[in-house]
Amino acid sequence: MEVKGKKFLVIGAARTGIAAVEYLAGHGAEKVILSDNKAEEACLDKAAREALQCYDNVLFAFGRAPLEREVLTSDMLILSPSVKPSVPAVQLAKQNNIKVMTEIEFAFLFAKAPVIAITGTNGKTTTTSLTGEIFKAAGIETRVAGNIGYPFIACVDELDEQGAFVLEISSYQLELCTLLRPKVATITNITPDHIDRHGTFEEYTNVKYKVAGNQHESDTLVLNDDDELTRQAKKHTKAKCVYFSTEHKVHNGGYYNKEDGNLYIVRDGKEVLLLNRREMKMPGMHNVANALCAAVCAYAFHIAPSVIGDTIRNFKGVEHRIEYVATIDGVDYINDSKGTNTDATSMALKAMEKPVVLLLGGYDKDSQFDDLIEYIKEKTSHIIVLGATKEKIVAMLDKYGYASYTVVERFDDAIAAAKKVARPGEVVLLSPACASWDMFSSFEERGDLFKKIVNEELK
Repeated sequence: MEVKGKKFLVIGAARTGIAAVEYLAGHGAEKVILSDNKAEEACLDKAAREALQCYDNVLFAFGRAPLEREVLTSDMLILSPSVKPSVPAVQLAKQNNIKVMTEIEFAFLFAKAPVIAITGTNGKTTTTSLTGEIFKAAGIETRVAGNIGYPFIACVDELDEQGAFVLEISSYQLELCTLLRPKVATITNITPDHIDRHGTFEEYTNVKYKVAGNQHESDTLVLNDDDELTRQAKKHTKAKCVYFSTEHKVHNGGYYNKEDGNLYIVRDGKEVLLLNRREMKMPGMHNVANALCAAVCAYAFHIAPSVIGDTIRNFKGVEHRIEYVATIDGVDYINDSKGTNTDATSMALKAMEKPVVLLLGGYDKDSQFDDLIEYIKEKTSHIIVLGATKEKIVAMLDKYGYASYTVVERFDDAIAAAKKVARPGEVVLLSPACASWDMFSSFEERGDLFKKIVNEELK
C-alpha cells in the first residue's frame, strides 16, 4: 500500500484515528482529513491538537458527518473501531470502489514483524498482556498494541523481522478485515456480546472467526477446547489448530490437571510442567484459562516452557480486571471495570471468596442479564444498580425474587451506597456487565474514577 501522494479520510478521532493521521501525514500523504461527528474540543486534547497542527497536509472536519466530496476525492477511508460500516460515508465509498479499512488492518500492511493476534469475548486483555510479557522475557523485542489501548499504527515501524507484535483485536476491528494474517492467532472464547453492533450472535461469531480466515498451513490457531463455538473456528482456517483446556487433557496445546493442580504444555502428547495453580498471582479459574492460552501462543512461537512458566508465575494481572484497590474498614474494593458483559462479570464473581456488594449497570448493548442470577444469588449480599441498563437489571432481579438491591443515578452515588451497605469481611466489586459509554468515554475512565473515589474520598 502506497501512502505517499495519496489522499485519506480518517473517520473517528479517538486514539486510533489520531495515530492513523499522524502516521499518514508523516509518511508523505498528499492530504489527510480527520473527521468526527463530535466537536473538536471533545475529540482532541491540547497535545493531540498541537501534534496534528504541525502537519500542513492535515485537515479537520469536526461536528458533522463527512461530506460527499470528501469521500469521493479520497483514495482510502480508514475507520476507527467505533465507526460502524453502515454509516453513509462508508457505504458511499464502497459504491464508488474506494477502499475502506480499519486502522488495525491498515497497519498490518506495513508490519515487518510477525503478528500474534488475540481475540474472543472475554480474557483478551489479560491474555494479550501476559503473552506480551512472555515474549519480552524470552528476549524478543515486542510491542503490545491494538484494542488494549495502544494503536497498532503508532508502533508498526518500530520492529523488524526479529520482533513480534502482540495484538488484542476486538470484533469492531475484525469486522472489515480481509487481509489480516497473524502468524499465531487465538480465540479465547465466544459468548453473546456487541449484538447492538453486529445484529445477531451468529454474525458476531463469524466476525471473530475472521482472525484466522487468512492464515496459511504454516500458521497456528490456538483454540479454547472447552468452548464449542471457539472449536468451530477450525472450519474457517487452513492454519494448524492447537488447543487449551481447563477441563481435560489435550494432545497438542496446554491444559490444567484438576487432580494435581498443575498447568502443562503438550506437544504430540508429551507433557511439560509449567507451574502449579497455587503459584499464580492471578485469582480465578478464568485466569488459569487465560494463562494456558498465553502459554500455548508463546509455545507455538517456540518460546521455552521454562520462560513461559516463570512469567506466568510472576504476572500480577492487568489494570481494571479484578484489580485490588484498597481495604477500608475491613471491606475490600475491587476494580473490574473491564467486565463489560455478563460472562466477564460471572468470572469476576466466581473469583471472589468473600460476600460481594456488586456495582452493576451501564451502557445497554442489547444484552440480557438472566445468566448472572446464579452467581448473584450465590455470591452477592447486595447490588447497586445504575446506568442506562438499570431498569432492565431491576426487572431481571425482580423476576428471580432478588430483593437486596439499591438503584442510584450517579456513579459516585453508587460507590457511596456500596460503602453504606458493605460489612467488614465483604467485597465491593465494580464489575458492571456493561460498557461504560452512558457515563464515560471508556472502561478505563470508569475504573480510574472508581479508584480515585475509593482512595481519596472513602479512606
